[in-house]
Parts: sequence; structure tokens; C-alpha cells
Amino acid sequence: MFQSKLPAARVYLIFVAVTALSFSTFATLSSIYRFQTAGLNPFQLILIGTVLELTVFLFEVPTGIVADLYSRRRSVIIGMLLIGLGFMLEGAVPLFTFMLLAQVIWGLGATFESGAVEAWISDETSEKEAAGLFLRATQISSLVSFIGIGLSVVLGSFYLGLPMIVGGTGYFLLAAFLFLKMPEKHFQPSRNINHNLWQNISESFKAGLNVAKRKPQLYTLFIITTILGASSETFDRLNEAHLIADIGMPSLFSPAIWFGLISGGSSLIILLVIERVRNRVDTQNHLAVSRALLTINALLTIAVIGFGLAGSFALALVFYMSAVMLRSLNRPLFMAWLNQKLEPQTRATVMSMNAQMDALGQIAGGPLLGLIAKAYGMPITFVLAGFILLPASWLYLRTRRS
Repeated sequence: MFQSKLPAARVYLIFVAVTALSFSTFATLSSIYRFQTAGLNPFQLILIGTVLELTVFLFEVPTGIVADLYSRRRSVIIGMLLIGLGFMLEGAVPLFTFMLLAQVIWGLGATFESGAVEAWISDETSEKEAAGLFLRATQISSLVSFIGIGLSVVLGSFYLGLPMIVGGTGYFLLAAFLFLKMPEKHFQPSRNINHNLWQNISESFKAGLNVAKRKPQLYTLFIITTILGASSETFDRLNEAHLIADIGMPSLFSPAIWFGLISGGSSLIILLVIERVRNRVDTQNHLAVSRALLTINALLTIAVIGFGLAGSFALALVFYMSAVMLRSLNRPLFMAWLNQKLEPQTRATVMSMNAQMDALGQIAGGPLLGLIAKAYGMPITFVLAGFILLPASWLYLRTRRS
């Protein structure tokens, strides 16, 4: 049955490469598309993200439970198909209502993929190997993103929605590859064959909560994730609009080319920094990882506030690229840290709970900061987003002491 399948680690790295290529093709000019082609205002830009995160919040845990009960492999493949469909719809129809619908489809697909792929690779390899793969994956993402950025700029010169359509197509092709080559040898369904779907979902959810109760640090990680989510929505949705409308971009290149160059430069920095982190941080050591995450959060706070206060394009660019690099560095370390505390039977469920906390933070922080941006301007919103990160540093300190 498994002769035609590839080794799990290789499939995971291919998955990372294709999703990075497809997402960078989609995302490089997506904010310009929304700001210029669709003509969305700052509040609508935030609302786009809020609808996406609300969908994630509502469906994250149920789909994570299904991954634990039935199949991580199947869950990931469904996710790829839905994400691809959402990307293609948004790129094809630049109308606000259709763009909101695209976020719902994308968000639903993201919940099927979120948690399931990390749980799958942890089961098929080991926690230690998976932690190394998470960091290696970030390097591969940064490297492959160069291709997606260039492709996005070229396609965007014809129509700004075209990179989004092509990016969505990449997810469809990946789903076909995973269907043929993705192994699932070590998955043990946690469902009771004598119970129906809803009984199994209820039992799996309770099991996930019990894991958190037995390991109180998980609650702290969930709170940190919520804080990061509340801050991140402003940076994700308004950074391009802030650079174009508030800072002003040099006329040497068009905004599309500028953002392509900025994304490429950020990816190169991430690639180099991740290599140093892989050699310096023991991802199996609680104190080492928590110290690294504390440092990242403190620097990220400065970078986001600095981006909001910057008065020149050059200074804003430094703070922007620093924030992008720090956020990219934070994710694999945080996932490796979270993965240390999980049990195989409920791994996807608990990871989905963590993703749900991220969505909750973005839902809580996004619209409020969007309204502030609309009323008082985007710069003050970035300053507030930076200050929101401060409690996370205190929580990192507390977890280190415990």
C-alpha cells in the first residue's frame, strides 16, 4: 500500500516549498490589489482579515478534532483544495462581497491544514526530528519565496489579481501530489467505533482540554498566541497601505516592483538568520527556546512601534523588514516549544486550539485597530499594535521562571 509513497520528511519539505511558492505568489501584491484595484479603505482591509480569522475561530477546533479522529492526511488535502479555491475567487472578482466570501473559503481550508500537518509530521518522524524540520522549513520557505515574489511581480504587471489566481492553482496541484505521495503509516485514530461523530468530537475536545489542565504552561502559550494575534492583524493588513499612503514610496520603481524587492530582501534575511538559530538554539530545551522567544518579542515590539513612527521611507523599510524577519523566526520556535508538551492522540486538537487563540486575538484586535486607523490614521495604529506585544514579554519571563 505504501510502496508509491515518499518518505514523510521529504513530503513535508515539498509541501513547505510548494505552499511557500504559491502563497508568496498570491500574497506579494495582494494588499496592493485590495488597496488599488478593489479600492478598499483601511477599515475594509482590516475587515477582510477579521472575516478570515472569524472563520478560523469557528472551525479551527472542529477540523483539528476531525484530523485526530479520522486522518491528518485527508484533512491536509481538503485544506489545500479549499485554500486554492479561496485564492482564485479573490483574484478573479475584485468586489468586496466576493472577497469576503473568498476569506471564508480560505479560512475554512486553513483550519483543515492548521495543526494537522504539524501533527502528521510529528507522528511520522519524532518530536526531535520534527523540531529540526520546522526550522528547516522556514529556510526553504524563505528561499522558495524568491521565485514566488518574482513570479508575482511579473504576473501583476498584466493584472494584479493574476498572481492570486496562479497561487491558488499551486494549492490545487499540491493537493493532487499529496493524494498520490503523502504517507500516513503511524496515525492511530482516537475515535471510539461505538460512538457517532459528535460523541467522538466531544470526547476528543475534552481530551485536549485535559492535556491543557495537566500542563498549565499550555494556557500561558495560548494567552501569548492571543496577544500576538491581536497585534499582528494591523501589521498584516495595513503595512502596504501605510508605506504607500503615509510614508510615500520613491518614484524609482512602481509600488509592485518595490514590494517585490522588499519581500525578496526580507526572505534573504530570514534565510540567513534561521541558519544561525538552527546552530545556536536547542529546540528541545525549554529555557533556550523561551529565552529566544523573549528576545524576539522584545525586538518585535520595537520594530512595530518604529514602523508606525518612521518619518522616512528608508527608516520605515528597516523597521518593516526587521518585523517581518522576527515574526518569521518566531513561528517555528514557538511551534517546536508547543510540540514539546503534547501527546500524539490529541496533538492536532491542541495545535488547533492554539491556532484558534491566534484567530481570537485577531478578531478582538483587528476591527478595533482598524476603526482607530480610519479615524486617526494608520501610524498611531502601528504604535498601539506594538504596545499590545508587551504583556507577551512578561509571560515569557514568567514561564522561564517556572
